[in-house]
Amino acid sequence: MSWRGQELIRIDVEEIVDQVKGWRKLSGKTILITGSNGLLGSYLVDTVKFLNDEFLSKPCKIIGLNRSKIVKGDRNFHLLNDTNFTFIQHNVIEKLNIPGPVDYIFHAAGDSSPASFMGSPANTIDVNVKGVRWLLDLAIEKNTKSMVYFSSGAIYGSPDAKNTPTPETYGGNLSPLDPRACYMESKRLSE
Repeated sequence: MSWRGQELIRIDVEEIVDQVKGWRKLSGKTILITGSNGLLGSYLVDTVKFLNDEFLSKPCKIIGLNRSKIVKGDRNFHLLNDTNFTFIQHNVIEKLNIPGPVDYIFHAAGDSSPASFMGSPANTIDVNVKGVRWLLDLAIEKNTKSMVYFSSGAIYGSPDAKNTPTPETYGGNLSPLDPRACYMESKRLSE
């Protein structure tokens, strides 16, 4: 992979690989990543590309689901011709037949932009709730080893000073009347 123009991403990916152990178990496995062209999902895709090039004895396959078709300038565009990566335009609200094994699932799809999700609150809820439900059903069907859900610190709402920094045991301080509640509450429900 040419990292030209992506030097900072390569530095980040190298640090991710250095900090996280156990990457070798991905050798020859298949990972489904929703939102693979988004900020967090694309970092995961680039990390697997780096692992395939530098560490894994058998390449890890990626199935990337994205709401929109990947076009020039998108984060995953440089991988469109790589045989280890398959990108499918698909909204995770709907089920999709995925042929073959799915060893790991990373659900990184979702819109974290308040302007966007407040303009379509029902879709925001559906991506988080229906998307997780479909992926859990898929995980059972495919005997998936593990699923990771990319949630948000927004599930805690506005913690008081006593709970800042926020421990994971904190129950949260959310208001269903908050204009961003569709995002916060659906992320929380999906957890």
